[in-house]
Order: sequence, then C-alpha cells, then structure tokens
Amino acid sequence: MIRDIRLLHPEEIQNRAAYQLLLFQLKLHVQKYKVCRMYSATKLTVNDNWIAENPCYFSDNCYFRINVI
Repeated sequence: MIRDIRLLHPEEIQNRAAYQLLLFQLKLHVQKYKVCRMYSATKLTVNDNWIAENPCYFSDNCYFRINVI
C-alpha cells in the first residue's frame, strides 16, 4: 500500500539500493505447543482423552508421539 509519494530531497539517501525502506513489519504470532515449547504448533486437538487441556496445541513431532500408537 502506498501512502506517500514525493520527490527525493538532497538530504535523503541517494543510493537506489537502499530503497525500498522498511518502516514497519508485522510480527506473526505463532502458537507454541504447551508442553515442549520448542516447536510451532501445527495440530489442534479437542476433547483428547490423553490430554487434560482442551483444546490443546501440538507440534507435529509431539502429536505423533502421543496420539499415534
């Protein structure tokens, strides 16, 4: 989204490689698995008999270790 266009002023950076200037970057919120807290959650279980927390977030690694026999 372009919000402001203007002519280049002599006091501004003259090097073209320095542009496009990053003024803001959205921080993504990544839900972590509640037990290991090492990996990003990719699975969500609801009413899981093996887990007390409902719903519970799992990483791939932890989900398959707990839920696949």
